[in-house]
Amino acid sequence: LLQSRLPAAAVAACGSDDADPAAGSPDSADLERRLAEAEASLRTVSSALKERQHSDEASAVLRAQAQRQLEHLEASAKTRRAVEERIARVEELLRQEREEREGWLTGFKASLQSTMQELTRSIDTSIADSSKLMRGRLDDAEAVMRRLIQTADASFG
Repeated sequence: LLQSRLPAAAVAACGSDDADPAAGSPDSADLERRLAEAEASLRTVSSALKERQHSDEASAVLRAQAQRQLEHLEASAKTRRAVEERIARVEELLRQEREEREGWLTGFKASLQSTMQELTRSIDTSIADSSKLMRGRLDDAEAVMRRLIQTADASFG
């Protein structure tokens, strides 16, 4: 009865009652498309209601479909707001984590630089101490060699 009184596009635009807008998290483009379709459907239903005001049965069916479409549109908008709020919370968490990670990296970098400077100083000190020790040993070895040579010269000479 309804299909015989309404344009086919209006009936098709009303869609099925089985659509569950909260059954998943559709992407933004799909949600925008569904909202646009629902708005177009409501406009079609509204114009059909105005044209066929004389038929109470058709008007009641159209009003019921319009109400379902309105509920579907409201549910879609609610789902979209919920998704947008969740995205905002996730973005905030990511921003906080990024700040914490940057702070940690800055601290790690400073600590690493400090450690490397200390290591460099320690190596330089160790090299200087080793050089002094080796110089002292070489001087001692040279003094022993001179005495040995003098003793050998005195004994054989």
